Amino acid sequence: MNVLEQLDSNLIGSKEAAAALESAPGARLLVVSDTHGHPDLLEEIIRVFGPGCGALVHCGDGAGDLLQVFSHAGRNVRLAEAFPPVIVPVRGNGDGEWYPAEFLGDSPGGEEPPVRFRFSLAPQTVFSAAGRTVFVTHGHGYSVHLGLERLVNTASLRTADLVLYGHTHRPQYGETAGSLTLNPGSCAYPRGGFPPSFATVAFPGAAERFDVGFYEIRKTRFGGLDFSPFSKMP
Repeated sequence: MNVLEQLDSNLIGSKEAAAALESAPGARLLVVSDTHGHPDLLEEIIRVFGPGCGALVHCGDGAGDLLQVFSHAGRNVRLAEAFPPVIVPVRGNGDGEWYPAEFLGDSPGGEEPPVRFRFSLAPQTVFSAAGRTVFVTHGHGYSVHLGLERLVNTASLRTADLVLYGHTHRPQYGETAGSLTLNPGSCAYPRGGFPPSFATVAFPGAAERFDVGFYEIRKTRFGGLDFSPFSKMP
């Protein structure tokens, strides 16, 4: 990713990248949430899983982490190249309404001074990917700890095919009232006996089923990180 700007749709990227994602014959989304002050985890996830994904979706409570990784990517060519072309952030109950960030864009070597941006965070965002309508929110405004009815009802009014949320720190995946709901879990502070986790969602087109994968984050013996698929779901 070499363009850092916020569109009217709240997406971060270029208009061309957002349009390409919308009209693509298929898409793969990288979905994270609740990083809570651990940009190092987020950065490594992006390095490994970002290439080949059309969008990175952060479901809130970690917007500051995302923008720290942005700033690092402005000085690191490989990290910048690993970023998906479209970024979808939303505001969690632990996030502010806006954040500053800087990015060097086409001058990752530092020849030019960084360009500084101010990003606002909406409580929810709707975007299109490969013919699918995706509704993203953190979830606290819909009382997701008590159930998904309010969230699904609101998403259905937007004719959403895929509903992405966080807040509970528990991975979840299922179909309700014709919509697919997904919570990637928390990268940093999981609950309910689950490991730290994130998810990917792939779909070849508007009429095909979703392919969902959940990944556990483990620290290796020598201080690195390992990502392994897991299937322990509620």
